[in-house]
Amino acid sequence: PGQAGSYFYGYTRILELRMQTELALGAKFDRLAFNNFLLDQGLLPPDQLADAVNKVFVPKYKR
Repeated sequence: PGQAGSYFYGYTRILELRMQTELALGAKFDRLAFNNFLLDQGLLPPDQLADAVNKVFVPKYKR
């Protein structure tokens, strides 16, 4: 039962990151590309995952 909290924390951080990315990209946001990018990053702590999204994913799709 104690593990459920950490799963939920990760889930909420990913949802928060997705919402921030959607706001940053607007109509250019591609959910499939976002999900694939997250999976390609492997197992990263939430802060490092957010850094990767902000430094790599957002600039790539903002063009």
